[in-house]
Amino acid sequence: MRFLTTSSALFAGAMFTVQMHATEGPAFCCCSDAKPDSRNVVHPTAEETSPLPEGSPIPELEHLRNPEGETVELADLANDGSLVLVFYRGGWCPFCNVHLGELAQAQPQLKEAGVSVVGVSPDSPETLAAYGEEHDLPYLLLSDNRHEAMKAFGIAFAVDAETNEMLIGHGMDLSAASGNPELVLPVPSVFVINTEGIVTFAHANPDYRERLSGEEVLEAADVPLNE
Repeated sequence: MRFLTTSSALFAGAMFTVQMHATEGPAFCCCSDAKPDSRNVVHPTAEETSPLPEGSPIPELEHLRNPEGETVELADLANDGSLVLVFYRGGWCPFCNVHLGELAQAQPQLKEAGVSVVGVSPDSPETLAAYGEEHDLPYLLLSDNRHEAMKAFGIAFAVDAETNEMLIGHGMDLSAASGNPELVLPVPSVFVINTEGIVTFAHANPDYRERLSGEEVLEAADVPLNE
């Protein structure tokens, strides 16, 4: 796990460290003892979220959509091979863009091992389609603009009005990107899901500046590193 350090990412971090409730503490434990009712809700802050722990079956989801607006069943994707499910804040986030690019570099090794990467964000299908025209990522991006998946995985939290106004002031309009007036974001997270639909690895960190490296994702998916 590391801090992303591109110039644009550092710029964003300087603006939003406090407002987005980032911490410099450790990531959430992968084996949470949280009660089931602490999920499927929007938490007040990123620190209060309760990520789905290892050993859990993936939730049934009805509203994930691809850039064409078609509904995609997460369970069907898992049937085709193991998944690396990556929740990110949106295409407006420079930290997310750097991380998505790094995952693209790891994609050939993951694909060779039969592992698929799927990115999930609050961006609408239309926003994803526009993003795809600009960024040629070699894996599937899905829209969770109804916040169903991020709630079910226990990582949804509310964005306060002050933060939203600041984001808009810098050209980052969450409602416009998602097509949903509800101001909700996911804690950036990585879940590895096996072909039986069970979470075998879970990582979430309320400090959105810290992301798993490509090598760490490969290790989490039990993919051998190239020498």
